[in-house]
Amino acid sequence: MKSRILSMLAIVAVFCCGVAAAQVPHTLNYQGFLTSLSGAPVNNAGLQMVFNIYDLPSGGVALHTETQTVVVSNGIFNVLLGTSAALTLPFATQHYLGVRAVGDPEMSPRQALAASPYAIRAATAESADALATGGSPGQVLAGTGAAPAWTSVPTIAGNVVIGSTTTQTFPSRLQVVAPTTKTNATLGIRGLSVTSNEATAPFALDVKIFGAPLLANRGVILQSTDWNTADGGNLLLQPQGGNVGIGLGLYTPGSTLTVAGRIESTSGGVKFPDGTTQTTAATGGGTLAGDVTGPQAATVVALVGGVTATTVAAGVNLANAASSGNTLSALVRRDGSGNFSAGTISITGGVNLSATNAGGTQGVISQAGSRLLHSFGSNNFFAGTGAGNFSMTGGNNTATGWQALPANTSGSYNTASGLVAMQGNLTGGFNAAFGANALQALTGGSGNTAVGSGALSGVTGNSNIGIGSNAGGNLTTGSANIDIGNPGVAGESNIIRIGDFAHTKAFIAGIRSVTTGVNNALPVVIDSNGQLGTGALDFISQYQPGAVTVAPGAPISFSFFGPTSGFTVTSPATVTIPRAGVYRISFMFMESGDYVGGGLNPSPTLIQARINGVASPLGIFQFIPPAVGVDAPMRGDFIAQLNTGDALQIVNASATSFSYGAHPVNFSMATATLSVVRIQ
Repeated sequence: MKSRILSMLAIVAVFCCGVAAAQVPHTLNYQGFLTSLSGAPVNNAGLQMVFNIYDLPSGGVALHTETQTVVVSNGIFNVLLGTSAALTLPFATQHYLGVRAVGDPEMSPRQALAASPYAIRAATAESADALATGGSPGQVLAGTGAAPAWTSVPTIAGNVVIGSTTTQTFPSRLQVVAPTTKTNATLGIRGLSVTSNEATAPFALDVKIFGAPLLANRGVILQSTDWNTADGGNLLLQPQGGNVGIGLGLYTPGSTLTVAGRIESTSGGVKFPDGTTQTTAATGGGTLAGDVTGPQAATVVALVGGVTATTVAAGVNLANAASSGNTLSALVRRDGSGNFSAGTISITGGVNLSATNAGGTQGVISQAGSRLLHSFGSNNFFAGTGAGNFSMTGGNNTATGWQALPANTSGSYNTASGLVAMQGNLTGGFNAAFGANALQALTGGSGNTAVGSGALSGVTGNSNIGIGSNAGGNLTTGSANIDIGNPGVAGESNIIRIGDFAHTKAFIAGIRSVTTGVNNALPVVIDSNGQLGTGALDFISQYQPGAVTVAPGAPISFSFFGPTSGFTVTSPATVTIPRAGVYRISFMFMESGDYVGGGLNPSPTLIQARINGVASPLGIFQFIPPAVGVDAPMRGDFIAQLNTGDALQIVNASATSFSYGAHPVNFSMATATLSVVRIQ
């Protein structure tokens, strides 16, 4: 049963009426209020309870223990301690009562027994007799051990006087009147312990000793002597934890010995803690001169080091008022950690910071308790709240901005500028991030470049480039991507993306009317997704390295075949189309000169691209042959809609023959080429 005593109602000592004074009962009446842990009063007609008495408020060993069956009604119970086990304690010191229900721990705190239980101490006086009824003043009836001769106990309502038969008016309960001759001490006390029973008294014991009130020069003597031999002894005043005061009205002495009045030493002098004794007072005399003037009793300080005493005093007051806080018109004093607070500080010279240490307590400029500027590590520099850290081993890093590169460990040669730029990087190196959230998720990748807010924010790979707001923002684990104004695609690698679907036109200079100068160049196409390419789905490249003569109506032949994809070549001059689509057809041949210059125009060479033997409307070209002895390139390029299985030929539609590649000294490779690429 978990219970607790809510309040103590009464603890009293009971001395049963009608019992002789010599038979004081050793019982204590105890009443309490018992509740459950929830605070509800307990009802139990037969609760087993254990009562322990201790001489300590907690701990210790019980001096008395007894168990009783208690009736608890609405929380209230009453027991008479000492009935189930004899209560033999003398109650000479403070005692405490502990209570518990059987099966439960003892309730806390223990109850301090009040003054009434200590009446049991009166049992030690059971063998003493009382003052005789009607006894005269000064008479004491000594105890004999026999029954007293009176039938009622006398009561002394006034004071007790010893040593006089006359009425005394001194305000004391016990008075001792000195004899007329100085033969013995007025009052001799041996082994006396006196306590005060006044709850409101300011002192535990108030003892007043009066001298003869009517005689001059009569005082009080406190003398310590041995009881039997009258030899001298020590007189000790030993307050327990307090001080001794001498003098009228001195009730609260502030030192071990406090005297209200004058102290006189008639011999012996005064002994000091260092063991020296001074028998005479220190004295001085004469008059001072110079900065300090006047006699000893009235010294005046005029100057201190050439400064007036008033100025020195003002300086001392100012120094005493120095503060480590941001206090107006006050000197600055460092606090216990060597720091101080200040408002605006103007510096005309330079500021020299020590190297930043690992604890961040040196070489750091802070703001509101957070690091703002430091250079921890090797050749590192960090500017911005929380930028960098004080534990990285990587070097040659630069980070500017709130929480820029804050987690870096061994990563080196990184540049991060912007809010949380490269916030997650640990070991990655040679990265550059410019813009808020740029390369924010990177932990170990290297060689990435991000320019723009959110550029490459999710990248964990290597060698990616993102330029523009959120450029490459969708990239994750991929590497070697270039995204300019495009968010990219998660997981891809080796992809270049420029712009997004919001763009409707693209302008790139340096392309139109500019050839590559390489004979095997292919046209560039773009698919429906916006991807650039060279039509690698269906293409064929053919070329002829030697000199050839083409008769009228004959096709141009190509002896060697380059890369093909889906095409078939049924003869050196015929290409079969693999599937329907839009094709770009390009050809070139080095025509040899066949006329003599001098104003005579040669006949033009007519070339036709024929599909299934029929000339394509866009595939008809005329060329002016070069002069005799010269080879010149003749080029044709057109787009045609072709069907699967169509036969393509490049035919000489002139009335006369022509030749190409007749002068190989003027070229190094092909004398004729043909390229067919499906673009749609």
